[in-house]
Amino acid sequence: MKNRSPRARSFFRRWHRRISTLIGLQLLAWTASGLVFTLRPIEEIRGEHLLAESPEPTPVPVSTLFPISRLWEQNQLPPQAAALKWQRNRWTWELDPSESLFDAQSGESLPLMDQDEAVATARRLLKKPGKVIATEYISESPKKGDFRGGKVPAWRIEFDQPENVHLYLDARSGQKRSLRTRAWRRFDFFWGLHIMDWRQREDFHHPLLIAAAGFGLLSSISGLALAWLVYRKRLRELSLRSSDEAGKASPGFGP
Repeated sequence: MKNRSPRARSFFRRWHRRISTLIGLQLLAWTASGLVFTLRPIEEIRGEHLLAESPEPTPVPVSTLFPISRLWEQNQLPPQAAALKWQRNRWTWELDPSESLFDAQSGESLPLMDQDEAVATARRLLKKPGKVIATEYISESPKKGDFRGGKVPAWRIEFDQPENVHLYLDARSGQKRSLRTRAWRRFDFFWGLHIMDWRQREDFHHPLLIAAAGFGLLSSISGLALAWLVYRKRLRELSLRSSDEAGKASPGFGP
């Protein structure tokens, strides 16, 4: 029977070369980004090590709370759920779904945070806030950048420190929306390379990524098949060489 191994090796070598050339840069990007993802714990990427421990709020007697029914009536609001929360350095009533915020003891409606309150709140959230070098009130959700797709209105507070911290706060509640650092931006850049969404860096279910993953799989399969064929060829050559050497070493039988 004719030996088909050379033809098979040629086939897999040719297609492995073609597919690897086509997908090679993305394979490099996947490998490099995967390495970057493992260099630092995800908690550090999120900046959790920069946050101060939140002090326990002082309990408040229920008898001192402003009645919910009076809030609805006083502000001409329909009956809705209310949650008692420690926000903006005080106890508050947060109504749902209107997202209205009131002082839980006085019943006073709380306006959006101004710049001074936002800066003070941001300082309390960080262990070592450093110097504030920029503030920005965000009224429209950005389509790109550190806070893309974030809930608004919000405040951005930028601090002068090695991590280049940008802290984003909800302008209503004062809660942290996100914390961005130099490490996060580097991670975000490589995440965009990894999922092949270089602008929004959010969509990992699109035709380009699926096609690239398919070609990457074919490249791996063809490479493994080629490696096996080459390995099998070498085994056969070693076996034949051993047989020849054994034959030469055997004593002859003459007359």
